[in-house]
Amino acid sequence: MDVFAGHRALTRPLRAPAIAIGNFDGVHRGHAALIARVRAAADASGGEAVVLTFEPHPAQVLVPELAPLRLTTPARKLELLAAAGVDTVVVEPFSAELAAMTAPAFVSELLVGALSARTIVVGADFAYGRGRTGTASILVSDAGRLGAAVELVPPVTVAGEVVSSTRIRGYLRGGDLARAGRLLGRRQDVDGVVVRGAGR
Repeated sequence: MDVFAGHRALTRPLRAPAIAIGNFDGVHRGHAALIARVRAAADASGGEAVVLTFEPHPAQVLVPELAPLRLTTPARKLELLAAAGVDTVVVEPFSAELAAMTAPAFVSELLVGALSARTIVVGADFAYGRGRTGTASILVSDAGRLGAAVELVPPVTVAGEVVSSTRIRGYLRGGDLARAGRLLGRRQDVDGVVVRGAGR
């Protein structure tokens, strides 16, 4: 899997890319649905399956006091995306400049202009652009005018629960690893350094 530190770091053009957009924190069952759709779209067109994600988490830039604890480190996220079958990941640096980009500019300059998106895959509740003024329906319209198709993936539910990173964090805070694991689609793991303990 190729990894690029933002669109300005691309060393080659993306090949007829189908692009899934999101934070992908946890790479949970909902994210797996996005990846499956982007993989299918890429295979149908002979292109590559691309994930556009952001570091740091947008909340860390916009409202740092409310930024959520991360389910995965950036490195673990990349491992999980590779295991899910993604060809290329563009890790766009999230900055005040990016946050100020208007919704139309996000589509025309970044998605279609810099990344050459042929197909864009997002969740049905996707919002983007300055003040989150861009919605999924606006994306369909704006991208369509520029020749890119948009696929909207409905929420994924497990046992009647909508899968989300926020819900998984709540289960982990409460110590309910079983429910967190059901929504993640795997056991939660933690990266860290093993140190010598008390030897008991």
